[in-house]
Amino acid sequence: MKKLNLGSGFDYKRGWINVDINNKDIYGRKIKIDVKHDLNKSPWPFKKNEFDFVLMKGVLEHMSDIDKTIKELARITKTGAKIKISVPYFTSYFAYRELYTHKFSLNALQLFGIFKKYRLIIISKKLRNNNKFLKWIEIFVNFNESTQNFYERFFSGIFPMNQIEWVLRVEK
Repeated sequence: MKKLNLGSGFDYKRGWINVDINNKDIYGRKIKIDVKHDLNKSPWPFKKNEFDFVLMKGVLEHMSDIDKTIKELARITKTGAKIKISVPYFTSYFAYRELYTHKFSLNALQLFGIFKKYRLIIISKKLRNNNKFLKWIEIFVNFNESTQNFYERFFSGIFPMNQIEWVLRVEK
């Protein structure tokens, strides 16, 4: 099983291909990576149908063209591959950092049909919270899509979540 970690930063995964835009962080600290590449530039340096699993954690919000990024994800993954994407949720403090190009709500990517366009099936969509005192709320919020939408409409400003996590299956 060939795995890809896009935007790996300090999360180097042994046995995976770890990609980042730079081999140093913004403070000049060394980052261990396997491939140095700006993901805003396509095509990415990978073959078509190369990967069985792709992790993209904290990257999509930096991309200049989300459609082009999802297209590249679909291109480099095999049929049946899984893609896990995690982005800051719009209620998160972290969603409003200077370098973030996009803000995400629950249905942001579905509204524009981006997943459908590239034949990516949503296996799961979860809201996550890093606050250990509010971790319990995930159980209720993520019970089903209706509870997620109810939360977003009525409670997202009161009990803010930190991130949205999609797990997708590639159907070519």
